[in-house]
Amino acid sequence: MKYFSICLLFTFSVSAATKSIGKIKDELNSKSGEIVQLGAEIKSLEKELNNKNNLYLKRLESLKKYQARVDSMMEELKLGQNEINSEKEKLKRAAQTYIMEKNDAEDDNSLISQVLLEKSIKEKLGKLNTLKAENKKLVDIISQYSSELAKIQKEEDTLYEIIVSLESRKKDVSNKYISTLENKNVLEEKLENALAQTKVKKSVGRSNFNLDIDFDIVLPLKKFSDYKGGKEGVTFKYVSIEPLIACASGRVEYSGELASYGKVIILDHGKDIRSVILGEISSKVQKGQEVRQGQIIGYTIAKPGTKKSLYYEIRKKNKVQNTLAWLKKANNKLL
Repeated sequence: MKYFSICLLFTFSVSAATKSIGKIKDELNSKSGEIVQLGAEIKSLEKELNNKNNLYLKRLESLKKYQARVDSMMEELKLGQNEINSEKEKLKRAAQTYIMEKNDAEDDNSLISQVLLEKSIKEKLGKLNTLKAENKKLVDIISQYSSELAKIQKEEDTLYEIIVSLESRKKDVSNKYISTLENKNVLEEKLENALAQTKVKKSVGRSNFNLDIDFDIVLPLKKFSDYKGGKEGVTFKYVSIEPLIACASGRVEYSGELASYGKVIILDHGKDIRSVILGEISSKVQKGQEVRQGQIIGYTIAKPGTKKSLYYEIRKKNKVQNTLAWLKKANNKLL
C-alpha cells in the first residue's frame, strides 16, 4: 500500500506539464466566468431593450394622439377666424348703415331705425368679442398641446437613439459571447490532449501488452459521445450527467481530490489490479467501501452545450496498462 501511494504521488507530482495543465484550467475557469457574465449581460440588455421598445411604442401612440388633436384644433381655429372675419364685415356694414341713417332727417322712422341699428351693432360687437375670446383660448390650448407634442417628439427621438445603442451593444456582446465560447471549446480540447500526454510522461514504468485473461471488466460509462485511448488510459467524452460504474467488484482505495486534476476514485480489484477514474465527477463512495461490478459509484458533472472529459486507466502491479485493450477484450461490441 505504501509503495502504491508513493507511485501514485509520483505519477501525479507537480511538473512543468502539470503547471501547463493548471494554466489551461485557469484559462478555462476564466472563460467560463466570462461566458456566465456575458450571458447575464445579454439577458439584461434584452430586458432593457424590451422595456425601451414598449416605452417607444407608447410614445409613438401619444405622439399620434397629440398630433391629431392639434390638427383638429387648428381646423377649429381656422373656422373660428373665418367666422370672426364674417362678423367683422357684418359689423362694418351695420356701422355704415347707422352713419347714413344718422345723417338723414330725424323723423320718427329714422329714429326707430337708428335705435334698431345701435342694438344690432352692440349684438354683433358682443358676438365678435366672444368669438375672439374663444379663439384666443383655443390658441392658448394649441400652444400647450404643441409644447407637449414637441416634448413627446424629443423623448421619442431620445428613446430611438437609446434603442439603436442598445441593439449595437447587444450585437457586440453576443459576438463576444460566441467568440469566448469557441475559445473555451478550444481550451477544453487542449486540456484533454495535455492530460493524455502528461499521463504518458508521468506513468510509473510502462506496461507491456499484458492482458489479464481472467479479469472481467465493464465500461465505467454506459453513455458517451466518443472516446480516445493511447498506450495507457482512455478518455471518454460526454455531454450530460451520467452514472459512473464500478468496472469490477472490489474495494474503494481512494475517493477525493488529487492535486489540480479534479476528483479521483481508485478501486482495488485484487490480484494487484486497480482502476482509476479521474475528472469532474461527484463521488458516491467512501474509502474502504466494498463495491460490486456494475454498481453506481458516482456521477459525471456536466454543463449544457459543453463536452466534458473523463479519464480512466487500469493498473497492474502499479504499472499503467493498455486500458483500451483491456476494455475492448471484454466490451468488443461497445467500443
